[in-house]
Amino acid sequence: MAYHDAANFPGQDLRKFTALDDIIRNDYGGSETQTQQGVDKYFAKAQLQNYAAYQSAIGSIGIQMWDNSTGMLLWKSNSSWPSLVWQLYDWYQQAHAGYYAAQKSFAPFSVQMNRATGEVFVVNANNQSLGEVLVSVDVYDASMNQKWKTVRGINIPSATSVNTGVMVPEAEKLVLVKLTVKDLDENLLADNIYWIHPENDFTKLSVFPSPELKTDLKELGNDSGKYEVSVDNEGHSIALLIQMKLVDSRSGHEILPALWSDNFVTLLPNEKGFYQVELPRGGYEGPVKLMIETGISKKVN
Repeated sequence: MAYHDAANFPGQDLRKFTALDDIIRNDYGGSETQTQQGVDKYFAKAQLQNYAAYQSAIGSIGIQMWDNSTGMLLWKSNSSWPSLVWQLYDWYQQAHAGYYAAQKSFAPFSVQMNRATGEVFVVNANNQSLGEVLVSVDVYDASMNQKWKTVRGINIPSATSVNTGVMVPEAEKLVLVKLTVKDLDENLLADNIYWIHPENDFTKLSVFPSPELKTDLKELGNDSGKYEVSVDNEGHSIALLIQMKLVDSRSGHEILPALWSDNFVTLLPNEKGFYQVELPRGGYEGPVKLMIETGISKKVN
């Protein structure tokens, strides 16, 4: 492990692991116990911070397309040795939450919020216009009560960032902001999720009730290594950044590398998502099971 990954060397340097640890402890509550459950919760909080950091960094560039930016170079995608920081996927080829935040923010078509101002943007990096789309913004409190909602029709030209004119109200306490873009036939084109607090107090995120999830795993073809996963949130609690894994049903170990269409996903109550995953063809033989990690509890089908 590199010295700068975890050592608390002198001076102010945000690359230090201790700087990240301070953020997790101050904003998300840190480790609650020294048991295995406490460690697991700490990791889940680190993934929340990981997701928000990459989402904000990349989004802040995308919404300035052609005015102040023409692209972004991200350093770096992974470490050349086992490491605790500064990577989207690790030495063992497991993608972290930040990988999927980057994937969503770098997508050719996305919807994003400026955290500093609350403005909502649609970013279209394609060379084709989309015509009119429907932009929805839903704001929920920590109990999943809807506090604010708006829907606006916007024309989206090609290769541009569009300020929708929607501004999310300033939060007085913890809120969740769900952004969606659909075409006029109600087909989902893009979505995003943000958690906002005026003083960055996100401790309540870790005490959300566990979601009630119904899952299904279906292999796409014989020995193709490709699977489709469906996750249905049938309960009243949000499923926030749930991680899907394909594991060996005998050992329980995750099968890596696994290429997911999306992961660390968020589902509101009564939302259902469909995802694809591909394992190395010919690289794994054996029974496969789906594991869902919510940060608090685990469910295996």
